[in-house]
Amino acid sequence: MGDGGGVVRAVGAALDRAHATGLLHRDVKPANILLQGAGGPEPRVLLADFGIAVRVTDARLTHAGTVVGTPGYLPTEAYAPGNPSRTMDLYAAGVTAVRMVLPEVDLSGDPLRPEDVARLGLFGGSPLLHAGVAGLLSIVPAERTRAADQ
Repeated sequence: MGDGGGVVRAVGAALDRAHATGLLHRDVKPANILLQGAGGPEPRVLLADFGIAVRVTDARLTHAGTVVGTPGYLPTEAYAPGNPSRTMDLYAAGVTAVRMVLPEVDLSGDPLRPEDVARLGLFGGSPLLHAGVAGLLSIVPAERTRAADQ
């Protein structure tokens, strides 16, 4: 897990399980990733805090213009009218991966994009991890899905 790849894959697997049941987390961020047995060779990775999660089939009770989630971890489409989606969770997982490696990265400006992974020099030792995290940060939601499925 030295390059963070094991944690990223475990978060992806947890999201896969949640999404397979029709559940959207809506607040994936480092504070909601728990490591059980941290310091050991293979800590168990848990995705926590499903407090604002919704089922895809649930009625939407929020008002237009209301954004749910943590700023900096939301893709651009989260600020537009529409329903939450799996791809929003995937974007947040990409930002979370970046923050795990570089906690000081500024999330107060423009959303992170694929080119930021290279610009920040992240995951250079693992081309597959580099490409996967960059894909999760795509502005195109379908590209996030393809990155997560690899």
